[in-house]
Amino acid sequence: MSYASNANPLDMNSLYTECLDIWYDFYLYRENTKPVHDGKQGRHLKELLKKIIQKTVEAGVENITEATIQDNFSLFLHCIKDEWILS
Repeated sequence: MSYASNANPLDMNSLYTECLDIWYDFYLYRENTKPVHDGKQGRHLKELLKKIIQKTVEAGVENITEATIQDNFSLFLHCIKDEWILS
């Protein structure tokens, strides 16, 4: 997958796996229990990552890396205030 401001395409499989780990750690920390994960949640996470990548590109960030998206995903999680999103 390639983006205009990114010379090297992102490895979406690796990015997904890393962000899934971030989500598990975040959820375990917030809820003191492991999250349930199935195909529906996986699809939603992939859609969310695409949206984060799109917004990062639109913001004019140069040289977007997997680490950039992982950081943005983590920031997103820490900004969630609505409890229903986490359930």
